[in-house]
Amino acid sequence: MGAVSGLPGMNQSFKKKDRLGSETAGVIKKGRRIDSQLLRIYLRPGERPRFSAVVGRKTGNSVTRNRLKRWGREVFRREKDSLKNYDIVVIYKKGSAGFTYSRLEKILKDIWTQEKLLKN
Repeated sequence: MGAVSGLPGMNQSFKKKDRLGSETAGVIKKGRRIDSQLLRIYLRPGERPRFSAVVGRKTGNSVTRNRLKRWGREVFRREKDSLKNYDIVVIYKKGSAGFTYSRLEKILKDIWTQEKLLKN
């Protein structure tokens, strides 16, 4: 399935250019750190909004870890048009295995609003 067309402002894909990939370590090393109860987020100004998710093995089995990463990418994908140009790395802490999509979405949006990452 391709991108949904005809919807203004709705970029319906998470492309390779949206991923941090090997630059994740640089953002963690030099970026600004924000801690919440179950997430640690690193931010660094960049050329465009980019995202990476890191989930340790203590967080749950592979299905749970992949679900958390997929959900994080989905929240980013939906909001990337309204985000400022920052590289964002989300590290899920051990207790985050119990997240629902809506709870993760609310936490990430609240942090992005608090840190003024959303465009006006």
